[in-house]
Amino acid sequence: MAVATAAIGGLVIAGVSAGASFSQASKQKKLQAQAEQDAAKAMSQARKKLDVNFAEQMSVKKEAYDLEREALLSAGAQATEAGIESERGSAATAGRVYAAQQQGQAGIRGAMADEMTNIEQAIVDEDSRLRDLDVALDLGSVANMSNKQFRQFKRELNPQQEAMLFNNKQYSQNYNQYMQGTGGRNGLDFFNYLPE
Repeated sequence: MAVATAAIGGLVIAGVSAGASFSQASKQKKLQAQAEQDAAKAMSQARKKLDVNFAEQMSVKKEAYDLEREALLSAGAQATEAGIESERGSAATAGRVYAAQQQGQAGIRGAMADEMTNIEQAIVDEDSRLRDLDVALDLGSVANMSNKQFRQFKRELNPQQEAMLFNNKQYSQNYNQYMQGTGGRNGLDFFNYLPE
């Protein structure tokens, strides 16, 4: 009887222990799911911020150029008026004034073109920087993957995504730092052993 009681007691304790283990496992699963959901939300918010290229809001400040054009026209009108009143005559003066105004307008056009080129370059540079940051977000999530998870991740990429990730300056720098710091996983350059 004592043996049966002890066995029943052992079963009860084992049952309670198993129930507690299942309960703890369930809690851990819920916590993990919540953490994954929070991480996905944070990643989504970070990517939304990378969608905005503030350099695209830059524009040529036309007021300064308009003021310079007005000054050229005013100076030209004054020079033409002075030429009419002088002994040299208006024809010769008008030709010189016209040439000077054309040269001034060319300078204004050149300055505006330079400013527009600088703005376009700033937009391209910012697009490149944002792309690198986006790739860094992807690579940050890759860093903790197992070889199997990484191979699965790589298989799911289309050719454009793969080129964007693995032919990227940020990726190369991170990869080289990783290899120098750890010698690869177990001393192997595991990226070279992954199937294409």
